[in-house]
Formats: sequence, structure tokens, C-alpha cells
Amino acid sequence: MKLLRKMFLVYSAFIVILFTNIVRVNACDKMLKQNFINLQSQSKIGINAFTLSIDATGYTVEADIQSDAGISKVQLPTWTSKNGQDDIQWYTVQVDANNHIKYHVDIRNHNYEDGEYITHLYVTDQTGRRIGKAYPPVQMKKTPMTIKNAQITSIDATGYTIEADIQSDYGVNKVQLPTWTSRNGQDDIRWYTVQADANNHIKYHIDIKNHNYEDGEYITHLYVTDQAGRKAGKVFAPTQIKRTPLAIKNVQIASIDATGYTIEADIQSDYGITKVQLPTWTSKNGQDDIQWYTVPV
Repeated sequence: MKLLRKMFLVYSAFIVILFTNIVRVNACDKMLKQNFINLQSQSKIGINAFTLSIDATGYTVEADIQSDAGISKVQLPTWTSKNGQDDIQWYTVQVDANNHIKYHVDIRNHNYEDGEYITHLYVTDQTGRRIGKAYPPVQMKKTPMTIKNAQITSIDATGYTIEADIQSDYGVNKVQLPTWTSRNGQDDIRWYTVQADANNHIKYHIDIKNHNYEDGEYITHLYVTDQAGRKAGKVFAPTQIKRTPLAIKNVQIASIDATGYTIEADIQSDYGITKVQLPTWTSKNGQDDIQWYTVPV
């Protein structure tokens, strides 16, 4: 009987201790929950996101971010629907003093693809919490590249001048002017690489000295590649080049004295003089004393 009484007393004490600890644990848990609720009420994070504008080069996104704890990182993962996320870019954006962001998504970073673009906005605050926002898909349509005002502006004995205006929202990458004469096919073809100016205007003089000074029909094409990899071409009308003849005029012996005599002449050539010679000899004994004088021009 005494043994049962002792066991009852020990069991009662155990129950009291266990109940006391449960009360303490519940009180601690309640305190932690209350502190978490207070922390949530003190530190808020939110996003008010919107798309600002769309143009041929891309689109601009903006957002107002609310966070009492301060912003640690803002990212704009962006990709096109074509081929999944093979072109995804994670843009890191700076927040201004008003917790406002503004960023232009450039399609050149996405292979200049047209079609549907997808952008998300992810914000991390100083406490490590994250919040996200998905922008509505943006439809991008590439504007066509065009060649305008392509013309031959002048023709003279030395060749002709090509001009053209190139319109591309993505910038000009390469301009080429393959040129050849009709004589003997394309044996004299030259691929001239031309630089476009700040207004995407080109001007280039085709010099016949690069085509063996041939006369007759000259053919020129215009090939343009823009930064998006698109190509455009233009075929110019054949150009007729007629070489002017080489002429020597006003040939005279200007003076004679005891030491010899002076020769003068005017030479006409649109292509430049490479050599002038004056072979001279006496009648006596044939040409046994011939001299080939080379004269500087």
C-alpha cells in the first residue's frame, strides 16, 4: 500500500512538471508568432509594375517598388517565346532614390528576334525576402530594311559615283559594291566595301583603273547587311564608260643653241602619265648614237 502511495506521488509530480513545461512552450510559441506578426507589419514589400513604351529597338519597363527594409537586388529576366528560353538574359537594374526602376530591353541582346517577348521582375530586399511580377507579353515586329535613292550621280572618264540611303532601325553592318565589266565575264570583279556615314548614306567612286582601264559596260550591285543580319540588295543600271584618247599637243622645239635644243609638249590624259621618253639620234651612221631620254612629268 505504501508502495502504491509513493508511485502515485511521483506520477503526480511528473504530471505537474510536464504541464508547466507545455504552458511555457505555448507561451514562447505565442510570443514568437506575435513577434513575427509585428515584423511583417513593420516591413512591407510590393511592386507596381507597368510597361512604358515599345519601339523598333525594344521596349521600356518601369516599376515602383515598396519596401521598408530597403532594396538589395532587382532583376529582369527576359526571353522570347521562340525556341524556349535559349536567349534568356538576366538584366540587373538599379533603383533610384524613390525606389523606381526604368530599363530598356534591347532586342539586339535577343538575336533581333521578332514575336513575343516575356519579362519578369524579381525584387529582393535587405532581409532576403523576394517578390515577383510578370509583365504582359510584348509583341515585337522588326521593321524592314530598305535601300532608297540608289543612283549613279556622276560619270566621267575615270569612272562613276554610286550613292544610296539605307534605312534600318538596327544599324548598318556591311555595305558591298561588287563591280565588273561585261567584257570577258567577271574576270575583273572587285568587291568594294563601303562605310555608311552617320545618316546611313553611302557614296563611293568606282575607278576604272581597278578594272584594267576597260571601256564599255560596267555593272554594279549593292548589297547591304544590317546588325540584325538581314540583307537587302539593289542592281544599278549598266554604266557606259568611254575612254578619252591620249593626246600630245603643242609639240615644238622651243630653243636651239650651241649646246643643243629644248623640246616642249602638252600631254592630255584623264588617267595620268606613267612615262615620257624622248628617243634621239643623229642621221649620220643610222642610230648608232641613239639615246632614250626619260623625262619627268
